[in-house]
Amino acid sequence: MPILKISQMACFSIQLLIQEDTPVSSQYLYSCKDIVLRRNTAGSLGFSIVGGYEENSGNKPFFIKSIVGGTPAYNDGRIRCGDILLAVNGRNISGMVHANLARMLKELKGKITLTIASWPGTFL
Repeated sequence: MPILKISQMACFSIQLLIQEDTPVSSQYLYSCKDIVLRRNTAGSLGFSIVGGYEENSGNKPFFIKSIVGGTPAYNDGRIRCGDILLAVNGRNISGMVHANLARMLKELKGKITLTIASWPGTFL
């Protein structure tokens, strides 16, 4: 299945989440985008995440917690703290355990496509 198709499904999923949990006036203030990063020589994409599935609290979205200067994420400039990570290389990550996503992000090589939902301001 093409990445675009998966990205559209992930953005639709976030739209449903927003419609359930957000006042009507802010339902359409987000934008979904695919961002392609290439891992730097130090091996880091340059961002940390919070969220994911936890047995005690259920499924939480993955938020971008921080971005490290001088890294691919920082140099690209489109990823911001508070953005929601929806998919990685076309794979929907909803319901994934935090440790599994962190490991997957560290193991991926070459170009990595991140599907991100952004708001005009931070969500955190």
